[in-house]
Amino acid sequence: MTDLTPGRAQVTTLLAEGRSNSAVAAALSLSPHTARRHTDSILVKLGAHSRAEVGATLRRMA
Repeated sequence: MTDLTPGRAQVTTLLAEGRSNSAVAAALSLSPHTARRHTDSILVKLGAHSRAEVGATLRRMA
């Protein structure tokens, strides 16, 4: 998955499932703020504007 860190790759998978930042934070034992920062970074790196676009990008890469 491009040049995402292992942690951000996990977040990306959860975002593609449609999970909220709060749900991502809970699933990965992160603070909601950290989950939000990871989400913002992932959207920029993938050139996506939404979680739905993250999911579409992952499907294209598979």
